[in-house]
Formats: sequence, structure tokens, C-alpha cells
Amino acid sequence: MAREMRRKDRQLTEEKAVEMMRDALWGTLSLSTGKGEPYGVPVNFVYVDKTIYIHCAKEGKKIDLIKENKRASFCIVASSEIRPEAFTTAYSSAMAMGNIEIAPETEKGKALELIIEKYCPSLELEGADYIKRLYDRTEVIKLSIESISGKANI
Repeated sequence: MAREMRRKDRQLTEEKAVEMMRDALWGTLSLSTGKGEPYGVPVNFVYVDKTIYIHCAKEGKKIDLIKENKRASFCIVASSEIRPEAFTTAYSSAMAMGNIEIAPETEKGKALELIIEKYCPSLELEGADYIKRLYDRTEVIKLSIESISGKANI
């Protein structure tokens, strides 16, 4: 069960959290083993309809951990500025939690296209060829978001 945010004065609307998540260029995926060993890794991603898609290799630590524990969190920092004179940091961030799995084959191709669209705009044709060449060596993981929140100190 999610704990209520302590600093409600800094809590953002769900809509703002979604907007920041959609626009962020990278985020940190946090997983853990079945025994609770933590693992966080920065990744590129795409956010669509309460879902985060991440591309990766077919084998590796992320895949191993997903098979052990389906729970995951994902966070982004949309902005950050140290304000030493005030002993604080101005920031905006968002965090999502949910279940993670290897994306079904029916979603994999579209997720890869969306990632190309986000990170390589105007190279969709070249991106389609790139996807085709590496499709069998690439996996897509899917985080189905159950909750999302945002926080800011601006």
C-alpha cells in the first residue's frame, strides 16, 4: 500500500506527473530480486497510456530480475536546480509503481516504433529498418502502472 505524501504542498496533480513522465528523456527503473536485493538502472523509455516500455537485450540482469519479482518502480527528474543560498533544491519529479513483464509480442513492434519516434524524430524510415535488423536480438519490457505521483519544489 502506498504511503501518503508527507509534503502535500509539493504534490502535483496526476495529470502533471503523467505529462512529466511522457516528456522525460530518461528515467531510473528500480527492480529487486525475490530476496529483496535492490537494483536500479537508468534507461530510455516511452510512456503510453499508463504503460512504460523499455527496450533491452534478450538476456541480462533486468530480464532475470523481472522473472523473480514482478513489482517495479520508475522515476524521472524533470528539472533540478541547486539553490545553495536557500539550502534547498528546486525540482520536479514523478514516480510510478506497478507490475513489470516482458511485453507480449503483439506490443513489441509498436513499442519499438514509439521509442524510435521519441528519440530519433525524422528518422522513422531508417528506424524501421533498424528495428527489423535487430528485432530478434531485442526485448521490450512493459511496466503497467498502478500508481503515479509527482512532486515539485519550484
